[in-house]
Amino acid sequence: MSKSKIILLTLLLVRIILYFYRPGGLKAYLLPLVLWSLLAVITLWFWRSSDKTFFTNKYVVSIALLASIFHIALLVDAGLITKFGKSPVLFTPLTVFLNTIMISSTLIGTEISRAYLLMEYGRRRPLLALVLMSLLHSPTPALIYLFISSTEPLTLVDFLGSDFLPALAKNMLASYLALL
Repeated sequence: MSKSKIILLTLLLVRIILYFYRPGGLKAYLLPLVLWSLLAVITLWFWRSSDKTFFTNKYVVSIALLASIFHIALLVDAGLITKFGKSPVLFTPLTVFLNTIMISSTLIGTEISRAYLLMEYGRRRPLLALVLMSLLHSPTPALIYLFISSTEPLTLVDFLGSDFLPALAKNMLASYLALL
């Protein structure tokens, strides 16, 4: 089995485990941390042992940085309009640390695997690889479950408009930037 298929299967396994198994307490933080970190380590291991080199385009990185600054500014503006502090998250040092570690491991595992898989498959068929990576990182299992379980069109339209399509657009941009 090729390295890219192992990484793809590991990514799918991580997403399936985290979608269906929802532990409580401290395990809710540790399980995603361990799984996403494992995916990042496996991907980096295979990347180092391959002949592929990692390179960055400074122009693309600059555009991505400007887009992220604009996105953060919009989120701050939305926070000013809706008033900050209506968050269910605790702001104790321990919970801030746990959330930072969990989100960082998720981001690193996702983006390293996305970059490696797009590097592997994106050169031959860039559009197909871009669409498949975007769908893979979007809430696709939730969409399939909603199609099967929901009979009300309003629920489906609400899910598509508020959850699925924005997540798909973010993943399309992230996949396109990784491909570039």
